[in-house]
Amino acid sequence: MDNITQTYEALASALRSALGRRGFDVAEEHHHTHATGSRYILLTSSDQAVCLSWDGEESCFQLECCQRTEEEGLGVWEMMCRERFDPAIDGSERTQAIVEAIGAKLATKLAAY
Repeated sequence: MDNITQTYEALASALRSALGRRGFDVAEEHHHTHATGSRYILLTSSDQAVCLSWDGEESCFQLECCQRTEEEGLGVWEMMCRERFDPAIDGSERTQAIVEAIGAKLATKLAAY
């Protein structure tokens, strides 16, 4: 398994676990392994949405969130965390650092609601 896939799967698993306990479900997950190799997972609850994405062109993982309303669907996305990742040199230590950084940002954001 390549570094990007390993890191993405570790982050997605951590999000599923943390958000699943708060009533979030996976709404969408796409892997565009051709070209830049982008991928994302979207988790939603009745009033919030959280999206983790890998931007292959920018070589970074991003965590974004937004409020949801019944009438309008998803609102304006807010960037919570953006972490650079170089698959040629970064390994499991960097993966763990990103998991911790995203987990901390997510915990802070969700505590505010």
